[in-house]
Amino acid sequence: MKKILFIWSIALSSIYSFAGEVTGVVKDLTSNKVVDNGTVTIYNSGSRRTTQIQINGDYSFTGISAGTYTVTAFSEGKVDTVTDVVVNTEGVTYLDLRFAVELPGIIFSEKRKYPNPLIDPFNVYTSTITTDKDFKQTGIRKVEDVAALSAGVTQTSDGEISIKGSRPTSTRTMIDGVYSECTVPVTAIKYVRVYTAGIPAKFGDTSGGIIYIETKSYFD
Repeated sequence: MKKILFIWSIALSSIYSFAGEVTGVVKDLTSNKVVDNGTVTIYNSGSRRTTQIQINGDYSFTGISAGTYTVTAFSEGKVDTVTDVVVNTEGVTYLDLRFAVELPGIIFSEKRKYPNPLIDPFNVYTSTITTDKDFKQTGIRKVEDVAALSAGVTQTSDGEISIKGSRPTSTRTMIDGVYSECTVPVTAIKYVRVYTAGIPAKFGDTSGGIIYIETKSYFD
């Protein structure tokens, strides 16, 4: 029984280590001060979770399945709603929420789309991301051809990938958080991220690089 529980706990920790995270700060636009009370809810048609705003204005969700969500903050009659918030299994989505002027007896509700940041404060690794939109524009049909577009990546005559001059066998492929040698149709891929240096510790040890494939979910 103990062995079963131990194996199950390892499986769960493995799943959640590659689940997405959404975090940020809730502020009042009028005073530019953090909001230290209220709730933040993240939801889509498949799931819904709510957390308390911390005393320093922070909020955070971990273990979020990949997909597109709506995030809503509520505090003392004020509401801020952000739609089209994209969560990926191997990254952190940073989203600050904001409240405008509170009108007596009226709930102020602002609904806006998620603004893709020009600089991702959580992306400190050397990597290149290719999305499904890029696939359509380039006409690429193989993951190996996608990876070959990244700087420092070369493709051998037989189609194998070499990162920064390492042997092709040193390059590891991960699909939705699991190491795999399976072939995924490009039409089923949401994005491909190629790590060529500074590989995050959660991917383990490799002398080459990582090709991380995120497949499309039901909601995509």
